[in-house]
Amino acid sequence: MNTLLHLLGLDSTTQVEKITSSVWQFSHPLAPWLLYCIIGAGVILAGLNLLPQIGMRRSVRAGTVLLRLAMVVLLLVILGHLEWHFTAETAVRPEWTVLVDDSASMSTKDVNGETRYKAAMADLENIRKTAGDKVNLTVASISGRELGADCGQGPTRFGDALNRTALARDRFDQLLLLTDGRDSDQRDLRSLGEDIRARGVHVAAKLYGTPQPPVDTGISGQPDRSVIRLGEE
Repeated sequence: MNTLLHLLGLDSTTQVEKITSSVWQFSHPLAPWLLYCIIGAGVILAGLNLLPQIGMRRSVRAGTVLLRLAMVVLLLVILGHLEWHFTAETAVRPEWTVLVDDSASMSTKDVNGETRYKAAMADLENIRKTAGDKVNLTVASISGRELGADCGQGPTRFGDALNRTALARDRFDQLLLLTDGRDSDQRDLRSLGEDIRARGVHVAAKLYGTPQPPVDTGISGQPDRSVIRLGEE
């Protein structure tokens, strides 16, 4: 039934639970005199095959009669614009988005000997298997690039990624965030979270890595200089 309704124009993401009411009607009913003329002509044409003067096998004669009657019915359907009006209860599949962190920090190997990115991709496959055909699942990355075998070398900009995925769509139900939680911009995301909550989007996060951040061994000089002397701040 769902396949038939989708061919008739129903949204492919909508599943029909049951049809509660159904009625067939002509949108352009024929005038009574025209209706009787078409039916009468069809019966006469079909009856001609029953005359003994026409030599036919009995099976061919019966088949021809039925075929001509069917042609009359089809003509009435076309001229009268027969329509099917029904009321159905539908079940719309939820819209989920999985946002995967592909920043440089996800390359840290502290999840059972594998990188955080590998662990996130394994969880992504489990989510896909669990959701199956019951959920419309969209996958995106923090960077906006396609997900590959390894993570990138860029920063983690939660603000841009959440605006791009959670606030740029018309209908959205669930956001699953797979990340190690290190925001490169260090922004206050409370206002963004309030906007997401106001739209009725549920957010769930899976964190990877250790509670303690890795030691930063980078050295920088302000203003930019090519030489930093021992003892300088």
